[in-house]
Amino acid sequence: GQGGGGTELGGFLVDVDGNIEFPKLGVLQAAGKTSQSLRLELEQKVKPYLKNPIVNVRFMMLQFSVLGEVRSPGIKTLQPQRTTLLDALASAGDLPRTAKRYDIQIYRDYNGKREVLEVDLRKKDILYNPELFQIKHNDVIIVQPRNINLFSSEANGIIGLTTVLISFATLLVALAR
Repeated sequence: GQGGGGTELGGFLVDVDGNIEFPKLGVLQAAGKTSQSLRLELEQKVKPYLKNPIVNVRFMMLQFSVLGEVRSPGIKTLQPQRTTLLDALASAGDLPRTAKRYDIQIYRDYNGKREVLEVDLRKKDILYNPELFQIKHNDVIIVQPRNINLFSSEANGIIGLTTVLISFATLLVALAR
């Protein structure tokens, strides 16, 4: 359910306000915290009741943002089991031709500090680097647009197609008279 007090699979759910209600411990705010900071806070709260407590915190859903040159930017939510950068980009509708596949940044929190990871999808080594390839809760993925000028092949293709369409429309108007 939506309430924070119920257990699910041996755990507790976060309510719509971002809180978890624990028996004896009361209400604990989870919203905006990393799993690590929430785990440490919970360990401190249960220490008076348990000797050497072991607390595990995991997200039932993984939330992240995909911004920039993607077809459907925004906040995305997926199952957290091994969610990869490719899964995240696919959830945003994939990359259009105008995206820089070699210039993707992942903004990630490490112990309260925001760090930037640079990713080049053209290189195979990212597949073997879980730090780059695995998406974490609250990651912000930004895909940079390519600079397309009037002399690029993409622009020439668009200009060529537009010219053909205008010529065809002009021919139809001329034939109709």
